[in-house]
Amino acid sequence: MTALRWISGFAIGLALLLHAGGVWNSPWLQHMEAGLYDLRVRTTLINEVDPRIVILDIDEKSLAHPRLGRWPWGRDRLAQLMDLLFTEYHMAAVGFDVVHAESDRSDGLQALQAFAKASPQHQTAIDQALASYRPAGSNDAQFEAALQKYPVVLGYYFTQRTNTPPSGALPVPLMAAPAGLNLAPPWASYGGNLAQFQNANQAAGHFQGLLDPDGVVRRAWVLSEYQDHYFESLSLALVRLLTGSEPVELKLGTRYLHDGPVLQSLSLSGMQVPLMPDGSAWIPFRGVAGSYRYISLADVLDKKVDPHALEGLIGIVGSSTSGLLDLRSTPVGEVYPGVEIHANMVSGIMDGTVPKALPQAPWIEILMVVCLLVLGNFVLPRLGPLHSVTLLVLLLSALFGAAWWAWIQGRWIVPLAAPSLALAAPTLTQLWFNYLAAAKIQLQMQDLFGQYVPPELVQKMAQNPSHYSMEGRAEVLTVLFSDIRGFTSISEKLPAKELALLINEYLTEMSMVIRSHEGTLDKYIGDAIMTFWGAPVADSLHAQHALQSARAMVQALPALNERFAAKGWPRLQFGVGINTGPMTVGDMGSNVRRSYTVMGDSVNLASRLESLTKHYGVAILIGEATQRALPGIPLLEVDRVKVKGKEEAVTIYTDFLAPIVFSPHSADHQRWSEALQEFRTQQWDASAEKFEYFVQAYGGLALAQLYLDRIAQRHATVLPADWDGVTRFDH
Repeated sequence: MTALRWISGFAIGLALLLHAGGVWNSPWLQHMEAGLYDLRVRTTLINEVDPRIVILDIDEKSLAHPRLGRWPWGRDRLAQLMDLLFTEYHMAAVGFDVVHAESDRSDGLQALQAFAKASPQHQTAIDQALASYRPAGSNDAQFEAALQKYPVVLGYYFTQRTNTPPSGALPVPLMAAPAGLNLAPPWASYGGNLAQFQNANQAAGHFQGLLDPDGVVRRAWVLSEYQDHYFESLSLALVRLLTGSEPVELKLGTRYLHDGPVLQSLSLSGMQVPLMPDGSAWIPFRGVAGSYRYISLADVLDKKVDPHALEGLIGIVGSSTSGLLDLRSTPVGEVYPGVEIHANMVSGIMDGTVPKALPQAPWIEILMVVCLLVLGNFVLPRLGPLHSVTLLVLLLSALFGAAWWAWIQGRWIVPLAAPSLALAAPTLTQLWFNYLAAAKIQLQMQDLFGQYVPPELVQKMAQNPSHYSMEGRAEVLTVLFSDIRGFTSISEKLPAKELALLINEYLTEMSMVIRSHEGTLDKYIGDAIMTFWGAPVADSLHAQHALQSARAMVQALPALNERFAAKGWPRLQFGVGINTGPMTVGDMGSNVRRSYTVMGDSVNLASRLESLTKHYGVAILIGEATQRALPGIPLLEVDRVKVKGKEEAVTIYTDFLAPIVFSPHSADHQRWSEALQEFRTQQWDASAEKFEYFVQAYGGLALAQLYLDRIAQRHATVLPADWDGVTRFDH
């Protein structure tokens, strides 16, 4: 897995470097970069209307106007509008986001001239009538005259369709293409204005769209190449017209993987316009659609616009009607008027807010990717999951914060997709492999300990597997034995199938109780359960957890017996023995079968104590060592015993559960301790009186009756001089 981890890290790094260097363009990374660029644009919009520019709108109102009608309008009306805009409203310049590619035939002059040619005898009369009826000439002539008088920029477009012949006329090119500097793409054809308009016009600019692979408009052509000459855009032509049509200067530079010079920017009248090597520029969006005022041309024609509202402004003729509207998808809106793209470019050129790529951007991106790959592959994964993720978030925040700062301060476009993935992808990949390794370790732990230890402990062990093994070792632990009383008699009365169901349900119930108290289930011995605490996971409260488990087992039994009774099964009783002490724990057994278990005298004593619960009439018996490991937890002393196979006497205790129903630290608890002391000092009468009290007060308490029977035997027996009150068991 380590080799796979490094191979994946190398593959990610190589892919990112190839993309950053422009050798291989990943569509997915391009889409991610575009999305991050759009986010910067949207989060920094000024959303203020530019008071210098208005959209002269061919709106529904204009199309319904009796003197305008449907588009295209008569050129005489366009000439009239130009007269109004420049003589009545004193606009600074007007640009057309439309092409005037065909002659206006609405005035009928062409038909009359054709008739005159067909009837030479009427030529003189027709000419005289036309001269008196239309002294200004044809509609096209009137518009041509307006173009000669006013600062108007006509629009046209280029196309890549090689099978489309050029139409109309092109303006004078901005300049000849510098040697060795080729823009992309060189256009194949164009659609221009009528030659008479283009020759009369002061300026013209192209407005063809530029779509990114995802169909979003983020850039616009500023310079386009056609037949080794550069032509300017509508927005640049408008700005140049306002500045006196001053020539532009190109700034060239070098770029990674380019043999010759590349275009970097152009300047005019002190204004710098950052350009991409293909002649395009990033659109400096001011806001969402509606960042410019719209003025209806119908209101202009009817002189309903405030005479001072348009003075000195730049107007761009476009349309907001559903039939004519040029809609584009942009970073600031999926439905955005194309005419506002030109307006944004004019605003950005004049304000110096056109976004710009970093100088030598590929080299900078490659350097960023290399540095962040080192961090992502070699530094962050060594810090541990929490610290690596925290530092990853901080570094990504710093990277994105720096990119946003550069954008806000100077509209610099810092690449983010490849650098951020160079940092995040290796780190997350390493964390993923670490997760898989941890999962594998957990499965191994599950295989080793899952049948003994609760899953939550297995997960804890998997966090530091080197601390756990199944090798045998000496430990101080607490062990618990439980066994059903009279199980042989029960097994004789029940059919084998029902007996199996009964024992399975019983063992499941009690095992779940043990599991909830983090006990390590050792084995089932028929109907008996053996479990221990303190291994394989260390537990400083192993004695307390064992006692809590025993109490919970006793408390769970009544509900279990109710279910058994409903099925016609016998009610069960069991005893529990608990002892603490040194024992050997580990994987023990033979070559045929092994198990994770405990062994030793302390284990044997716990088994003996479980066997004695029936003799003493209590549910739980607890060894002396366990009682010492439970400071602050009151227990009831039962006896001092020597069990079979041991010569050392131990004090045994029980918990305050039925049938011991008096409270710890109560007067009866004190009376019980005094009764035991009097018994051991052979004060038979005083001891018998107290035990008799417990028999009467607590419904024939079996443990008290046991001591009354012993006292009766002692009265009839001569005790040895060294009698110490210890009970010895030989079975």
